[in-house]
Amino acid sequence: MEKFKILLLTVAVIAPVTSQNAADDLPSVKVVSNWTDAFPGETVTLQCEIQNTSENWTYKWFKNGNIVSIGPDTQINGNTLLISVKPGQSGTYTYVCQAELEGRSVKTKESLSHSFKVHGSKPTISLKQETEYPEIYSGEQVILTCSIKEQTSPQWTYQWKKDNTEVNSGSQIYNISSATMLNKGSYTCHISRNGVTFSSEPNNLTIIEPPQPTLSKEPQWDLFYPTEKVTLTCSINLNPNDWKYRWYKIKDKMDNDISISGKTLTINSAKSSHSGKYMCKAKHLRRSTTTKPAELLELHISDSTPKPTIRPDPSFEFFYTDERVQLTCNMPGAAWEYHWYKDSKTTELSTGNKNYIINSASLQDAGEYYCKAKRRDFSINSAKIKVQVKEPPQPQLSKEPQWELFYQTETVTVTCSINENPNDWEYEWYKNKDKLSKDNDISLSGKTLSITSAKSSHSGNYTCKAKHLQRSPVTTNETEALQLHISDSTPEPAIRPEPSFEFFYTGEQVQLTCDMPGAAWEYYWYKDSKTTELSNANKNYIINSASLHDTGEYYCKAKRGNVSINSENMTLQVKEPPQPKVSKEPQWDLFYPTEKVTLTCSINENPNDWEYEWYRNEIKLSKDNDISLSGKTLSINSAKSSHSGSYKCKAKHLRRSPVTTKESEALHLNISDSTPEPAIRHDPSFEFFYTDEQVQFTCNMPGAAWEYHWYKDSKTTELSAANKNYNISSASLHDAGEYYCKAKRRDFSINSGKIKVQVKEPPQPQLSKEPQWELFYPTEKVTLTCSINENPNDWEYEWYKNEIKLSKDNDISLSGKTLSINSTKSSHTGSYKCKAKHLRRSPVTTKESEALQLHISDSTPKPDIRPEPSFEFFYTDERVQLTCDMPGAAWEYYWYKDSKTTELSNANKNYIINSASILDAGEYYCKAKRRDFSINSENMTLQVKEPPQPQLSKEPQWELFYPTEKVTLTCLINENPNDWKYEWYRNGNKHSKDNDISLSGKTLSITSAKSSHSGNYTCKAKHLRRSPVTTNETEALHLNISDYTPKPAIEQDPSFEFFYTGEQVQLTCDMPGAAWKYYWYKDSKTTELSTANKNYIINSASLHHTGEYHCKAKRLDFSIQSEGKKVQVKALSAASLNLVTELNDIIAGNILTLNCEVLDDKTWNFTWFENNQELNESSSTLKVKSTEETIKNEFKCRGKRTERPLQSSWSEGFKANNILFKRKILLAISGCFVCCFVILIIGCIVLKVTRKPEKKEPVHEDLFISLADSKNQTTSPLMEYMGSKPLEKESEEKEELQLDRILVTHVDGVIMDEDSPSEETNDLTSFK
Repeated sequence: MEKFKILLLTVAVIAPVTSQNAADDLPSVKVVSNWTDAFPGETVTLQCEIQNTSENWTYKWFKNGNIVSIGPDTQINGNTLLISVKPGQSGTYTYVCQAELEGRSVKTKESLSHSFKVHGSKPTISLKQETEYPEIYSGEQVILTCSIKEQTSPQWTYQWKKDNTEVNSGSQIYNISSATMLNKGSYTCHISRNGVTFSSEPNNLTIIEPPQPTLSKEPQWDLFYPTEKVTLTCSINLNPNDWKYRWYKIKDKMDNDISISGKTLTINSAKSSHSGKYMCKAKHLRRSTTTKPAELLELHISDSTPKPTIRPDPSFEFFYTDERVQLTCNMPGAAWEYHWYKDSKTTELSTGNKNYIINSASLQDAGEYYCKAKRRDFSINSAKIKVQVKEPPQPQLSKEPQWELFYQTETVTVTCSINENPNDWEYEWYKNKDKLSKDNDISLSGKTLSITSAKSSHSGNYTCKAKHLQRSPVTTNETEALQLHISDSTPEPAIRPEPSFEFFYTGEQVQLTCDMPGAAWEYYWYKDSKTTELSNANKNYIINSASLHDTGEYYCKAKRGNVSINSENMTLQVKEPPQPKVSKEPQWDLFYPTEKVTLTCSINENPNDWEYEWYRNEIKLSKDNDISLSGKTLSINSAKSSHSGSYKCKAKHLRRSPVTTKESEALHLNISDSTPEPAIRHDPSFEFFYTDEQVQFTCNMPGAAWEYHWYKDSKTTELSAANKNYNISSASLHDAGEYYCKAKRRDFSINSGKIKVQVKEPPQPQLSKEPQWELFYPTEKVTLTCSINENPNDWEYEWYKNEIKLSKDNDISLSGKTLSINSTKSSHTGSYKCKAKHLRRSPVTTKESEALQLHISDSTPKPDIRPEPSFEFFYTDERVQLTCDMPGAAWEYYWYKDSKTTELSNANKNYIINSASILDAGEYYCKAKRRDFSINSENMTLQVKEPPQPQLSKEPQWELFYPTEKVTLTCLINENPNDWKYEWYRNGNKHSKDNDISLSGKTLSITSAKSSHSGNYTCKAKHLRRSPVTTNETEALHLNISDYTPKPAIEQDPSFEFFYTGEQVQLTCDMPGAAWKYYWYKDSKTTELSTANKNYIINSASLHHTGEYHCKAKRLDFSIQSEGKKVQVKALSAASLNLVTELNDIIAGNILTLNCEVLDDKTWNFTWFENNQELNESSSTLKVKSTEETIKNEFKCRGKRTERPLQSSWSEGFKANNILFKRKILLAISGCFVCCFVILIIGCIVLKVTRKPEKKEPVHEDLFISLADSKNQTTSPLMEYMGSKPLEKESEEKEELQLDRILVTHVDGVIMDEDSPSEETNDLTSFK
């Protein structure tokens, strides 16, 4: 291309001026093509047109600046370029052309470029079914839409196939206005352009028949009564909420008390007028589908409600207890539950049974009974029936005479009495539970039993009862037992004392009792062998105050009539009360204050039978704070001198009140006024003791029974117990302290005074050296001294080196407490100790002194130099301390830097730089000097640098934030961030934590942003371990937080007020700022329509897209919703195709006239299709010549306009396949019609001549179709015949009317929702 341009330039330079002018007159060229894009398999055609010339030109083509050559994919024919597109050639290509005259070096300028896009793969074809239901009901509309995903030119033609058979062509949309079972199958869409066809994936269309509802009633009874509730349910084996239900009743209108709710019809209060036959059907709420009607269900409701009948069985006037009573309730009909009630109570006795049985009646069963018959919410009560229940009469048993005890041969009569007619009862007698019968001595007559001659065998418990003669289960209770006692012999009277003591004390009351079985006895008393009566006719003999002379033998005599008998003798013993004795515990002669003393009052009898009284100095004692009395003991818990005195006691019997003992003998108690302390001492009586010496303590307390306890200091733990001496065999330091003893007997104890004992270690010798250097060098003199802080004349000294005892030698001299080394050697290095022995207290020896290390060096090391702290480097302004260390003492130090000889510091081992700077970096060394000796250290490098510069960043990195969003600022340092503490500033002011801002390490977090948080932020850092080190502040970072949060703006493109189905709608959501994600929602639903895209596109709008849309803008945890945007989608106007062929055209059979109409007020042109091929006709009427082939074709039409809406929906297809056959039938029918008309006229004439004038026949409706019929929506058989199929239902009302007429032989009434309008047709009422 470049060479071509150079050639043209050369020719232009050397050409004559005239040639230049000629070039300006060359014709222009341009590329002509309507191709803007292409897919693999297509051939693109480009033409290079030249204007206003007819000369012969040759053409060159350039692609993207490069000349095009002929190849497998490129052909040039004259001025035409053919390009075959292959897979993988994706991209946008630019073509230009140029023309050149044949045989002449004349070329036109290059044409303007023509660009088109090449797709790398076949087009992506989307076949979408415009319905949300996977299954389609027959009669519903189905819209299939074919679209291309890629952006391409609209030059495509469309073809539709079902099960690989073509069904439609020419449109992106395939419309089935009323689906049938024939329409189900697999559909594909095929797009074509310039002979190249591409196909979509198949879409399976499933079509099913609407469900058949079933009608049921609840409850399922055959007969209902007035006010009962009945529910009819119209059931569909699908979601019942998807359907609207219609109800029908035959030959009657419904009352107001019928309520309809969804699939149920409820009669809340049934009437006889509700009887009849009912039917239902259902219509889908969101789909234009109506079910077939359900089978009829008949309902029968009675005119009135009878009361339940109630009766008792058996029908006695009253019932006795234990009799069986059965009450029966009966109500005509099924499914009744019976509830039984008594009196006015509302609590049920029994539920669900028509019989109420009392198996064994009781008195509380008496009352008025009624039953309630109930089924569901309906109930009715019976009349009341009275039931009386009473006990069988209670017989009473009596005897004559009424003695308790009888003797043999006596006569006894027993009577069983009942307060009712005695003739209704039969009597039974029992003795000791055994039934009696007559014998020689016993006679039974009615209600009496007679014993004519009593025997002991007649003794026993007698009872009787009675049985009713007519009511077999009724038996009275037995009487209470009547005891009949007939003695077989005469016992002696029983004699006993009361109370029944073994003996009696003097002064007590004694009662002697004589007892003889039987009644009417008299008693007489006697003592010892005397016959003189003590008492007469009394069974008790009483001695009010017994004395010793009342002791003796007593007996009594019992007498009744001429019978008398003596009792056995009874011995009565009387004695004095016992004598008590007082004792004390412990039995000491002398007690001290606070000691405990117990006095015991002892009696040689059971002590628990007595109550004790105490006396001191003849005065009765009672409880006080120090004296407690318990049983036979007196306890003095804390003795006082006031408790001293003479103590006595006496006792009173607890159960024999007048019995009291005499006082005991006196016991004297002596309690001291004060308590002496125990005496304590130690032996030997040194001022102090050395460790390991023996110490003995002695404690002594006047009196007996003392135990001794030893204590030290304030401790309560005993050192030793029960011994008056305490020995320390080998004293130690912890034995030093104050010692005391405790003298103890029983609960009383007293402490001695304290005695102080001092124990100390033998003095610790201290070892010292002079001079006191740690390190010595050879030939130096050293003196060691062993010092004791006591009189040194009391001690003898010993010396050790490395644990070996030393003696004098040439270099070491020993004198008293000193050791001298006159000339040190390295061999003198070692650990030295000393100790001392006491000259007068032989076991006392000091410990060795602490070792004194003597170090004499072999050589002299260099001083050690180091920085403090020991950082690898120092920051400017830090404090630096350099330390020079030389082993040993008394050194002087001198400091130098780099190679300089000038001293930095003199005589100090530390060289300090208080605030380091860069200039302080360098090489440092020191010199150590002691007396005349000095030595230099090694060099040490000191590094000093500036603190690091922090960097400030924010996350997220947005320019603008909104309130409540989260922002994190980070202060970064190119070192370990954990070594630094960070400070934050806003607008130059230091920042601290608040409710919304948290500071953590290197981060500042704003958890909920506010406009007040806006500003310029900086930070700096302080080193955590190197306190003076602080960085410079960062550069300011500006944070911008808005005052408020705007709502996302939502826009609609295009901005139509509403959209038609099939149009594209684009909604755009925009929120100021970055990083937003957008979420789309419709109406009040929370399910997302689309995620993370600011544009929401509806490629082909449908009616269900109508609604209010809103978007949510979200970034991180922050989100905000837009206002709602309403989108309204209207259906395209429906195109209707009708057959309007004239009668003579049908009869002639030549012409079919079709009319296409769009039912709205707009002006339309029309497009006609025959078998999916467009016809050249734009008017609303299409005339087609009727041939054998055209009658088999399908015709469709659609309206079109130049303004919105651009088109209507497709009409339904029309086929004239039966028109010829119907034409022949129509001719035959016409002939029959004429013949029938003639016959009818003749018949009418005959009828008129022959009928009688006085008799009027009812007027029958004309059998012919009248003009009124045609106006009343009646379908003409002729019109039905003329169509290619039965006329489609024009509206929901027509469908219902036709259905009603089909059912006219079965249905006479229709029920619908109460708010629906009604129409009346014949005797059918339809509520809609």
